[in-house]
Amino acid sequence: MLAAAGPKGLRREQILAVLWPDSQAERGRHALSQTLYNLRRDLGREVVVATPSDLRFDPSQIQTDLDAFRTALAAEDWTTAAELYRGPFLPGFSLGGEAPDFDRWVDQERVSLARLGHKAIEMAAQRMTRDRGKAASIPYWERLTSADPLSARFCLGLMEALTAAGDTGRALAHAQTHADLVRQELQSEVDQSVARFAEQLRRENQSVVSQSGRTLTTVAAVAPPEKAAPLPPSVTLPASPAATALSASRWNGRLATGVLVAIIALFAGRALLSREVKRPVLAIGEIRTVAGVDSSFSDNVLGALLATSLGRVVGLDIISPTRMYELLPANPDSSRDAWSVSARRAGAQEIIEGEFARVGGQLRIDLRRIDLASGRIERGYRAIGADPYLLIDSVAVAVSQDLGFKAPGGRGAELGTHSPVAIRQYQEGLQAYYHYDVDAANRLFGTALEADTTFAMAAYYVWLTSPEEPGRVAQARRALRLAADAPDRDRWVVQSDIGNGYHDPAVLPLADSLVARFPDDPTGLLQAANLRIGHQSIDRVAPLLERAIAIDSIAGGGRNGDCRLCRSLWALAHAYWVVDSVQARERTLRRWIRLAPTDPNSWATLMDYLRDSGREADAALARAKATEFGWRSADPVRDDQRVATVLLDPVGIEKGCATLALPKIPSSTWTDRRWHCLIGLRALGRYREALLLSQNRFRGIVRPDVGVDSLTSTLLDWARGRSRLAAATFGRTAAAFRNDPDLFPGRAARSLVWNLTLAASASLTGGDTASARSLVDSIETIGRRSGEPGDPLLHHYVRGGLALAAGRTEEANDQFRVASFSWVAGYTRINYDYAGALIAAKRASEAIPLLEAALRGPVDAGNLYITRTELHQRLAEALDAAGQVGAAAASYRLVERAWREGDPTVRDKHEQAVRWLGQHGQPLAK
Repeated sequence: MLAAAGPKGLRREQILAVLWPDSQAERGRHALSQTLYNLRRDLGREVVVATPSDLRFDPSQIQTDLDAFRTALAAEDWTTAAELYRGPFLPGFSLGGEAPDFDRWVDQERVSLARLGHKAIEMAAQRMTRDRGKAASIPYWERLTSADPLSARFCLGLMEALTAAGDTGRALAHAQTHADLVRQELQSEVDQSVARFAEQLRRENQSVVSQSGRTLTTVAAVAPPEKAAPLPPSVTLPASPAATALSASRWNGRLATGVLVAIIALFAGRALLSREVKRPVLAIGEIRTVAGVDSSFSDNVLGALLATSLGRVVGLDIISPTRMYELLPANPDSSRDAWSVSARRAGAQEIIEGEFARVGGQLRIDLRRIDLASGRIERGYRAIGADPYLLIDSVAVAVSQDLGFKAPGGRGAELGTHSPVAIRQYQEGLQAYYHYDVDAANRLFGTALEADTTFAMAAYYVWLTSPEEPGRVAQARRALRLAADAPDRDRWVVQSDIGNGYHDPAVLPLADSLVARFPDDPTGLLQAANLRIGHQSIDRVAPLLERAIAIDSIAGGGRNGDCRLCRSLWALAHAYWVVDSVQARERTLRRWIRLAPTDPNSWATLMDYLRDSGREADAALARAKATEFGWRSADPVRDDQRVATVLLDPVGIEKGCATLALPKIPSSTWTDRRWHCLIGLRALGRYREALLLSQNRFRGIVRPDVGVDSLTSTLLDWARGRSRLAAATFGRTAAAFRNDPDLFPGRAARSLVWNLTLAASASLTGGDTASARSLVDSIETIGRRSGEPGDPLLHHYVRGGLALAAGRTEEANDQFRVASFSWVAGYTRINYDYAGALIAAKRASEAIPLLEAALRGPVDAGNLYITRTELHQRLAEALDAAGQVGAAAASYRLVERAWREGDPTVRDKHEQAVRWLGQHGQPLAK
């Protein structure tokens, strides 16, 4: 641990927390001292510089390869760094469960150093290529492919280097080995970049056959599946990819007994093959059932199966049924035009459509591949047999190889579902979901999952459309388990969305995978952006969302019920909010309205933004528009309560609280109104009244059907000066999350670090620095296990508070500055305390934007832990210190009015506001 820490060393508390987490403090310190003694005895010299608080290696006594490696990296001496990195950090070493935090620390260091080591080797390869040519870089690329044999980038680098050295055969052999390993380990096809380069090498090493015209080609598979069938002697196969696709020697028995496939030439006089094969983007249109077919195969079930099979062809771009249903009108007609228009919107050049029927006792599929620009039929396909799944497989093989691609392996339905009922219910669920009927969608997806309990995407959408409740965690776990066998795109979408929802930091790298593999898929771009928000700069987030918006806008999204465009615009507005870019956020919301002018959610989202900004007049206009297009508030009283709290309006807050005395209010509505009333009462300084309400003892009201609001009770203890009691309550709450088996690890870490931070914050408020100091290292360690962007930073806030308590103001400011991932969306007590420290340091002008940002946040999120009245009071102090008397007066008037009827706890602060206004000749608020 000291070697990895480098010159800065480690605090003793950090080492104790990792190596002896369960020991009492004194026993842990004794164990550490004994370890240092043994180290000195075994080495025969003192290598550790020890202070009462820190430990570090003495560089004059001991050197490490880690220090040399990091020095080379800093100097961009890639060759030296590559030579120093010889493999994983502490390979195979573990403490066997005695110190799980140490094993987790080893894993983190191993991943971090591997990333740096691989970067050094790759940069060394590039430098060698520049200095001596690609062939000279082979040893570096071999090291990289050995370290990460699944990396497409490393594979491609070695292939290019081998090709430059004239060893094309070895390059192709490595590509095949890599592809086999990817299929075996990831159940996926090889990356397109590798496949394309390998195909290019193959084309350059073989003759290309060109022919015009086609004859009818038939293949009969009469052998059992484990044995390939010989070709009928009367059939001659043309030397073309399409013919090869139908060769029985390549089928490996995948066609069952009795399946007959016929590929019919529908045009002549065109060259089928050339060096540049046309590879269009294909959309799967409607495959209609016309006669004698089981009704379970209606509603384009076979279209979904065909898309699943073709979607596994490396290099072939398929517009999935999901995307097609997004772009169909809410009530699409059965004409070909509706599907063709949607296909063009989605960016397709060709569409496959056709019929499914029972003819003469056999099932028959007739499909056509049509050029969308000209309407010309490019190719026709017919498959006849007894098994509809095998018919679709046969057509998929023919289409893929007709276009110059390798046929998909396996069965087309294996990665989706074999159940036609499940497919039909799933498709209806998608239509309902993309037209805002979430409840109906949830029922349909649930029915699909009942029909096939292994259907991964149905399980995912069940989770996505379910309300928040304990059972939703089990739904998420099931979706993740099933998604392990889904195609890359579906698997990554499921993992990223669920992982992000449950704060799993391990899913963050999926953003890069989604962008690299699916650069033109709006869903993938949206998911990648959502993973990056808060973790990376707006410059890394906005371009992804802009591309997703552009694709959906061109495709007509937002006008026919496509809510994904809306989600992308919402995500962009949210990303701007996180970085407190006020103008960009409002500009994005109004752009959403332009792109989807009749979408009620665009107007309602603008309304919420305007309300949180205190612009109630503008918000009322947006509300009217949202209502015009079908938006309905869940509870107008609650909305008014929220507005009154934003404006610190005692009359409005009291009006909302008074409704709690009305009879026959449902418990859920009463609980929601109580929550907002409690926030308002706390802002008014009416703590005793709020405490009674939190315990359901408010003005004679008794609601035995509603539980006690323990969080607000704890916050009120904190506000009333009972900080130690509040800290102890937060500590007990944290302990409940530590070993909860029902929580995802990221969610558990999120809840744990948040409550520990609140406990430390309350301790600091009460002057108990010892308790805060005992928590800070745990906050740092646990925060790294959460995928929430602000959690790994929270320990800086506690350290800043400790430094401030010790009189180290500059150190405190340095810690506060890096403590929040967002000044508007983060923990706004950081803004409050940081602003106070800046004012004390005569830097009031720097405090003003921090407080203004906090006041732009929602009253029931980050602002929950510090009231808007307290924020306005500190803002008034900052404005006054900066010489902005008029602006300070506006904030002081809000403070004076809010706390006019407050408890004795806030009386001194209220009188301070009154005195200031009187001294500056400013009137009180009415």
